Amino acid sequence: MSLIALVGFALAVSAVSGVTFLWLTMWGPVYFAGFAGVLLFYPVIIIFWLFFEVAAIAAVIVSIIALARSSSKTRSRRYSVIGLVLAGVVAAFSLPALWFGNAPLVMLGVDVLA
Repeated sequence: MSLIALVGFALAVSAVSGVTFLWLTMWGPVYFAGFAGVLLFYPVIIIFWLFFEVAAIAAVIVSIIALARSSSKTRSRRYSVIGLVLAGVVAAFSLPALWFGNAPLVMLGVDVLA
């Protein structure tokens, strides 16, 4: 198994879990308790989001490198593809999710506020 593929997969998983935690911190009180949001922590959340976005972009780059270096259908190739997909989704949808709250869920057909 390739170490590069595992690094890309680990970066992608950390980016997904980090953005999920930030989303729950920002929008969880709105959906679960009816509060107006925790806008006091919004600058801190955006600063942490930058680190997770950099991790997602690094995971995309590392996964592409791992895919270029693998020659056949191995386990490391599977980890590279999974890491690439996860990191791509985080890189594309993390800022709209943090900014608009339930926008990704509405795009998937799930309305939380209904």
